[in-house]
Amino acid sequence: MKKQIKDPFDGLVLDEYEQTIENSVADGDYFSISKAEQENFAKIAKMHNQFQVSKRINIRINNQDLAKVKSKAKHNNIPYQTLISSIVHKYANGEIGVSL
Repeated sequence: MKKQIKDPFDGLVLDEYEQTIENSVADGDYFSISKAEQENFAKIAKMHNQFQVSKRINIRINNQDLAKVKSKAKHNNIPYQTLISSIVHKYANGEIGVSL
């Protein structure tokens, strides 16, 4: 007598998220890519992540200036480091200028 193989997915109930994925696969929304394309994508993702990493810096700043920055940051309910980082980011992207 042959042993019957039972389907482990028989009667499986999927939640809404899982069903969305299942339907997308059935509709052909997903496709396979070659190994070369996978490697190229991984290389691009790695380069992108390198630019997303924050670097720590040390600066010397006048005590009065730092107190003013901390006060303005506290007024806006954000850490002063975040405020300084935001100002540097906006300057680097040309959104604000500095006159010396």
